[in-house]
Amino acid sequence: CWWWMSAAAAAAGQAARAYHTNSSCSYTTSPAPAQQAAAAAAEAALPPGPQKGSDVPRINIGVFGVMNAGKSTLMNAITRQETSIVDATPGTTADVKTSLMELHDLGPVKLFDTAGIDESGELGEKKRKKSLAALKESDVGVLVVDVSRQQNMQGQLDRLKGSLKWELQVLQDAEHYSVVPLLLLNLKGCQPGPDTNQLVSDIQVGVAYLAAQVFVCL
Repeated sequence: CWWWMSAAAAAAGQAARAYHTNSSCSYTTSPAPAQQAAAAAAEAALPPGPQKGSDVPRINIGVFGVMNAGKSTLMNAITRQETSIVDATPGTTADVKTSLMELHDLGPVKLFDTAGIDESGELGEKKRKKSLAALKESDVGVLVVDVSRQQNMQGQLDRLKGSLKWELQVLQDAEHYSVVPLLLLNLKGCQPGPDTNQLVSDIQVGVAYLAAQVFVCL
C-alpha cells in the first residue's frame, strides 16, 4: 500500500506551503484517502516553497515513529530504491538518512528517515536528539504508527494514549515547531474486521486530532 504515499506526501507538502506562507492558515484532521487529498491540493495555487536548511526551494519531509513502525519501508517506497536498511532488528536505523528527489505535483523535496524515538539508554537518547533536530528542519512530519502494537486496546482510550506516548510527543513537538503533521496508520499484521476498525477509530479519536491529515495503510 505504500505506493501512494508519495501522493500523500505531496498533499501534505502543499499544506506546508500554505501554512508557512499564510499565518492565518489552519488545518483539520481528515481520514480522506491520499488520492483525494492529493487531488484537492493540486487544485490550489502554489505559492513559493519555503527554504529551510537549503538554498534550493524544497519541501522538507521527515518520517518519524517508534522502532520497527515501518519508517524505512516507507522511505524506500517513496524513493523507489533501497535508501534505508530494512530489518526486523529494533534500532536498525542508527542515524538520520536523507534523500533528495522530486515528487509529482510538488517539485523538489528533501526526505528524512529517522531512528526510532523509543529506543532506551544513552544511545537511544542521542538518536532522539537527532530525530528532533530533523523534525525542527521539516516542513511536513509523517508519523508512522504500527497499529498492530495497540491490539486489544479497543475502547480503552487512556491505555491507548499511554501506549502511543511517543507518537503524541512527536505530534506535540510538530505543533510547537510549526511542522505540518501527517499521521499514517500502518495496519500490517492486523486482522481485518470490526476489532481493527474500532482500534483505528479509537486512535483517530485519541491521537489524530493533532494531525493535519490521517491516512490508513492496509
